[in-house]
Amino acid sequence: MMRKKSEIACCSHKRDCKMRKLLQADDVSCNYLHLFVLGRKTKEALRIPGLPLLGNVVALGKYGVAYISKCRSKFGDSFTLSLCGQRMTFLFDPAMIDAFFKSPDSEITFRPAVEQFTQRVFGLPSKEFFPKHAHILRDLRHLLVPSELLGHAMKLTSKFNFLRVSLFLCDGQVELFSAVRSLVFRSAVAVLFGDSLLSIPDGGAEELEHTFFAFEEGFELAASPIPHMFQPGFCTSRQKLLTWLEAACKDPAFRETTCGKLVEMSGLRSTLVPHMLLAVLWASQANTVPATFWSLAMLMLPENKDYAETVLSDVDDIVMKRGDSNNVVLAASTKPCSESSMESSDRLSMEPVLKDEQLSAIAKASFQLATDRRSLISRCVAEAIRLRVHSIDLRMAAQDITLISSSGSKVSLPKGRLMAICPFETHHCSDLFPPEAFRFNPNRQHLVLGDGTAVPPSLSGLAFGGGPYRCPGRFFAEMEVALFVQLILWHVDLTFTNETAVFKEEPGTEHQNNQSTVLPTNLTHGRPQAGSTLSKVLHLLIGDEAVVWGLGVFDVAASETGSKLLQRWINSGDEDGLLPPCNLQRLVGIKVPSEPCYVRAMVRHSKSSL
Repeated sequence: MMRKKSEIACCSHKRDCKMRKLLQADDVSCNYLHLFVLGRKTKEALRIPGLPLLGNVVALGKYGVAYISKCRSKFGDSFTLSLCGQRMTFLFDPAMIDAFFKSPDSEITFRPAVEQFTQRVFGLPSKEFFPKHAHILRDLRHLLVPSELLGHAMKLTSKFNFLRVSLFLCDGQVELFSAVRSLVFRSAVAVLFGDSLLSIPDGGAEELEHTFFAFEEGFELAASPIPHMFQPGFCTSRQKLLTWLEAACKDPAFRETTCGKLVEMSGLRSTLVPHMLLAVLWASQANTVPATFWSLAMLMLPENKDYAETVLSDVDDIVMKRGDSNNVVLAASTKPCSESSMESSDRLSMEPVLKDEQLSAIAKASFQLATDRRSLISRCVAEAIRLRVHSIDLRMAAQDITLISSSGSKVSLPKGRLMAICPFETHHCSDLFPPEAFRFNPNRQHLVLGDGTAVPPSLSGLAFGGGPYRCPGRFFAEMEVALFVQLILWHVDLTFTNETAVFKEEPGTEHQNNQSTVLPTNLTHGRPQAGSTLSKVLHLLIGDEAVVWGLGVFDVAASETGSKLLQRWINSGDEDGLLPPCNLQRLVGIKVPSEPCYVRAMVRHSKSSL
């Protein structure tokens, strides 16, 4: 009997040795070994199985944050993906996220993790740019401190007053994201770069806007290892923008703008200045545009009607306290025109023209609320950002480090390992955002990670980062979004149509943001999906787990519970699904809507004028 046991043990040992030798020949198989044989004995984060050479890059590119969430639900709060040979460890434990932001550069560094973006996307050589990076962030932060924001707010308001009719009140029905995008882009560019940049392209502001968002659409792909020769649209758009930015720098008025002052303080050689300005232009738009859209759209939802009315009442209260109510028709005493069949020309003729003192009174009241984090509008903006935040922040281990979780468990990361957090997934965790993290609730408690020093306490959570590399334009961005939302609500009555809130476009037409949100069909880990002969061959060659997690091929027969969870997830903050779902494939920048959102726009008129 003892002999049989020893023989069995010996055979088992030989089998394990053979398995090790066999699996060590393939990184994918090593992942499998690590996960299912050695995972419990190591302190490193579990490695997710994947395809040979490609690892998990196909599944991550196809499903985005949905894939990240599925990995977390299966493998826990720390796991490692293989992306074409580069390993990336995701962290979800609050204590580890705190360390992610707080640790000194000697342990967890920012530069190597984002060099692919600064070099490949913006064309900034790492050796020349990063020695000046910290100083540029500091200078930009100084230029956009709260004490400097009132002048910017008045300029933004002036631009809004100039654009509101053409963007919101010409046709009665408006595609909301496009209107918000044009408003934010043209206003912010004028404030930060000067009006001259808007007029340099032959097609004016419209061509500049179109070219920039063509560039922005290719942002993530351009940062990947895929050669730029296969991305002609991105390269053409970038070159046009660089040419226009270089021309704008030569305008004498440019020196007095925020970006003009930043250029003078940066110390960069002249040939790199347009590249730095392109990075600033992208940073000023990529998050502010969708943040303004979602903040406005969520306040339009029927369940948030009381919030929207209170936002307008708050503006009225400030105007009255300032003693400006004699010059302004208060929002509380206005109502939209009920003649939905009004012609466009009639609609424009009934649009009240605000005098300078009226516009100034509304702007100053809105600005005061926009810069007060305790105000309802600031909390509504922060909550909308929380629910539609970006999917990934990156750092790199500068040395071998060990992170300790809130429960005391340890995860070891080798030097050079990419580290990532997923704010979108984290922001939907009820432990961090109680109660009911999926609901739009501007009255919830602030997020505090660790001792609260890494991330400034705010409803927006991880949206603006933390530590020394937090967003330098955070205060400007929060003010800008809150200001525009108040101004739009004050001047324009926006409602969803009676038929449906989200309009599908007719066959043969396209919408520039109409990217279908692709999701794994089941939140629970199911059997691999049966499919083509190639799929079956892959299953035989590299195993079920490698195919499932490498391609994101999950069981088609999703359970009813899983489907409901997915629907609730992509429409968080919008229980009835009146708004277009957000595009979960986008990893960088606040989520954009995956479908157009049409609304009816009408002028608010005072009772005395009707």
